[in-house]
Amino acid sequence: MTKHREPLRVTFVMEQHVGLKTFTDNLRRVIDRDPRVSPTWTFVTYFEPDGILERYFGFLPKQFRGRLRGALQVRRALQPPADARFYLTQVPAALGGPRARALPYLAMTDVTPVQYDAMGEGYGHAPDKNPLVRWLKHGINVRVFQDASRVLALSEWTAASIPMAAGVGLARCLNSCLDSIVLSGPGCAVAQD
Repeated sequence: MTKHREPLRVTFVMEQHVGLKTFTDNLRRVIDRDPRVSPTWTFVTYFEPDGILERYFGFLPKQFRGRLRGALQVRRALQPPADARFYLTQVPAALGGPRARALPYLAMTDVTPVQYDAMGEGYGHAPDKNPLVRWLKHGINVRVFQDASRVLALSEWTAASIPMAAGVGLARCLNSCLDSIVLSGPGCAVAQD
C-alpha cells in the first residue's frame, strides 16, 4: 500500500527584471502542473505603480525606493506557510533578512554580486563607493549563499564565480550543465504544450 504524501509547500520568490521573467514563466508552466508541489508565487518587481511608496515618497532616491519596495514584496512572500523556499535570485533572500532564511531554500542566480559590480556600468549599476557598505553587502550575500540548502547557477560563468564571491564549497554549488538538471537560461522562452 502506497502512503499518500501531502504536496511540498514551496514559496517561489522570483525577481522579474531582464530575462528572469521569462525564466519564471517557463518554470511556472512545469511547477504548476506537478502534483507533488503546492506552489505560492511572489514576483519581486521593485515597483508597484499604485503603491503608497511610489505615489507619496517620490522625493526619495529611486534606487532606495526600489530596494524598499523589493523588501516589502519579499516580506509579503514570507507570510504563507511553506516547507521550503526558492529564490530567484539571491537578492530577495538578502532583502528578506534572517526570516527569509529560516526555512530550507534554494538560491538561484544568473550573476554574482562580484560579477555585477564588474560589469554593472552597462546596466546603470555602480559599485558602492563606501567600503563599509560594500563590506556589509558582501557579508549579507555570503550568508545567503552559505545558508542555502543549494545554490543553482544559470551558467558555468556564474557557477565559477560563486565560490570566489561567497566562499560556497563547490559540492553545494550546482551547475546548470549537470546531466540531471535541464535548464533554459534567462530570456529563453520554451515551447508551450
